Amino acid sequence: MRDLSQLMGITIPADLNCSNMSELERVQHFVDVDNSTIGSLHLKDGFNCERCLNRGHYWVVKEYNNTYIQEMNHCECREIRQSIHNTRESGMGDLLKHRLEHYQTTEEWQKRILDKATSYLKANTNSWFTIIGQSGAGKTMICSAIAYELLQRYRQVKFIAWTEFVEKLKRMKFDADREDYFSEYSRTEVLYIDDLFKGSLNYDDSGRLKVNQTDVKYAFQLLNERYNKRLVTIISSEFLIDDIKLNVDEAIAGRIKERSTNYCVQIKKDMNRNYRFRKEELI
Repeated sequence: MRDLSQLMGITIPADLNCSNMSELERVQHFVDVDNSTIGSLHLKDGFNCERCLNRGHYWVVKEYNNTYIQEMNHCECREIRQSIHNTRESGMGDLLKHRLEHYQTTEEWQKRILDKATSYLKANTNSWFTIIGQSGAGKTMICSAIAYELLQRYRQVKFIAWTEFVEKLKRMKFDADREDYFSEYSRTEVLYIDDLFKGSLNYDDSGRLKVNQTDVKYAFQLLNERYNKRLVTIISSEFLIDDIKLNVDEAIAGRIKERSTNYCVQIKKDMNRNYRFRKEELI
């Protein structure tokens, strides 16, 4: 019959006489041996943990019914590793450099935007955050900063640039592939949609606004599923709620407005609010 060390796959040094050990000393020995084992989690995420030696767990001695036993505890580094994984899987790339403190608030409307974003994060709500309207007003920066903060809270965040998202769906030949790709974003814990309806609305030769109905179908399916499941969604768009209601789909506009509650920021169209075209001093 194998003893405890054999069952656990532990080799006891020849000069170690367990018979002379107390029960506590013997269990502590096995705990020490296990805790000295080197793990390999750092090879996946690059994070080195001195506490668990990259195993993701550590052992402690516990007393239970007058008997000493080994108990495994999850290491605190698991949360850090999860954050690293979520960040890499988010698809945000360079957008992760944005922080709320980097957003310039030289004008009152900018201060109101920053206040809304800060309040949203403090509320720790499952409401949506929507910032729409004037191009070049820092919408992407604000949304990216919010997404970054949620990643720091160990939330799973996915990012899509709207135009790329719908074009990829359209190129897929098989429904199964399309459904798998779509579900990856419709069911993620937090979804950041950048430039919603960008490229979906265009003016024809007669000057009338033409809407791509396939894009509208995808938008409704995506937002409706997240609406029903009450999943956090961050949205930026150049189109105001009324634009979406009148020119795209009333149901989509209604869902965005309802789920965003107090966190729907609409920036009126004003070229002076476009930082890309601010007047520079000529020299």
